[in-house]
Amino acid sequence: SSVGMVSENEGKPQQEDAEQVEPCGMFSGSSKGNDSGNCEKANTCETQHRPEENLSSHSDLITRERMNLEGTRYTCHECGKSFKNSSYLITHQRIHRGKRPYICPECGKRFNWSSALTTHRRIHTGEKPYACSVCGKCFNQSSHLITHKIIHTGEKPYACPECGKHFKQRSQLLTHRKIHTGEKPYGCPECGKHFINSSCFISHQRIH
Repeated sequence: SSVGMVSENEGKPQQEDAEQVEPCGMFSGSSKGNDSGNCEKANTCETQHRPEENLSSHSDLITRERMNLEGTRYTCHECGKSFKNSSYLITHQRIHRGKRPYICPECGKRFNWSSALTTHRRIHTGEKPYACSVCGKCFNQSSHLITHKIIHTGEKPYACPECGKHFKQRSQLLTHRKIHTGEKPYGCPECGKHFINSSCFISHQRIH
């Protein structure tokens, strides 16, 4: 680390310190010191004087290597989420970098992960591998099956923090909370009246 370098050199003569730092002059066109030892020093200095974005990625690499040696998890410096190996971290970081390398051959839509592409392609193929054990209805995503099974169990996992009322689906909770906030996003273009949800708005439009 940079702190370690200072402690090693602080007791040496000033001239020797100047020789240690001299390879940094490569940035101003100097080509002094081409032996392998000086090349290593120059690379070290070059790393320390990189632009901020390159320095950030270099620091990330050092951090990941240190974590790996210590047997701990790999943490994303953007959001703090941690992963058990570096490949998961690299894949996750595509979210922050905006990279979407997986392309649907049918419609051209792009995705961050291969699993997301696999799920998406079921729209085109019609595949529905997730079946309800109670009624046999099939779904193309496991999350859709989980939501559906609430119908059979009667579970209402979504609770309103204002009044404590419970709902089967998150969308129902979001609609309900507009009662407390007073939000009415659906406005009638004919009379200007506003409504909490789309169903009330559609029913109202039949008047006109």
